[in-house]
Amino acid sequence: MIEITESHQQKTVTTIGESILISGEISGTEDITINGTVEGELHFRDNNILVGESGHIHADVSAKNIVVEGEIKGELRATEQVSIKPTGVVSGDIRAPRVVLDDGCQFKGSVDMDDKHASDHRNPKLQSAGSGEKPAPHPIKGIPHPMKKGKTDKGLMK
Repeated sequence: MIEITESHQQKTVTTIGESILISGEISGTEDITINGTVEGELHFRDNNILVGESGHIHADVSAKNIVVEGEIKGELRATEQVSIKPTGVVSGDIRAPRVVLDDGCQFKGSVDMDDKHASDHRNPKLQSAGSGEKPAPHPIKGIPHPMKKGKTDKGLMK
């Protein structure tokens, strides 16, 4: 275990070393760094998972934040963010309100960023699009507006 000091609080981070192979379900209430191989399921709902460059995961993963520098085959679910670094390789679907794919990473799957609680506050235009309100004009003059079939808008630019 490694102790990391963050804003006057000690936070425990568990590390699974390169030579370790774990098969089964892993859950916990602390952050975890995986440099070895894990097969099965990982559940760290309120904590962070870091898959190091030498880490290999063949499992469904759920956590607060997931950072991938190694390889994951399986579904990723994060309550805050999934980040795939340039050395990261992910094969599987991602569900998180924020997804970061760094240049050079490899990703095969689908992304679902539907966050019902945050999406209404982040983009009020999306919330009102189906409510009968008039959509905003297309920003480039003469381009058909996607919400108005066959019509062009005067637009915002001249």
